[in-house]
Amino acid sequence: MVGRILELLAHIVITSILIYGVKKSRRHLVMGWLWMRSVMLMTDLSVFAIDSILIFHTWPLFAIISVVFVGLCCAMVVVRSYALTMTATEEDEVNLQAVTTTTTHTRLHDTDDLV
Repeated sequence: MVGRILELLAHIVITSILIYGVKKSRRHLVMGWLWMRSVMLMTDLSVFAIDSILIFHTWPLFAIISVVFVGLCCAMVVVRSYALTMTATEEDEVNLQAVTTTTTHTRLHDTDDLV
């Protein structure tokens, strides 16, 4: 029971990451969601397969779970294709420029100390 509640909370957190990533156009968050969702989907499928076949002895339940699994995989492909079409936001470009400027500026100061 506690394990199912923790799993539900993990799904809520991971889904929140996807929503935030899409809303803010953060490609790395969407791709992170894809990886986490893939891992969770595989673990969920294995647990449900064991439950439906070994414990409940019902193949129709396993068939239904397999159809849902295929549907979720299709949804993940759609999210992946959306993530690949996302472009860097202006904020990401500004942060990249700031890091590049700081690194260059630090290197210049380091060489001045040596002379």
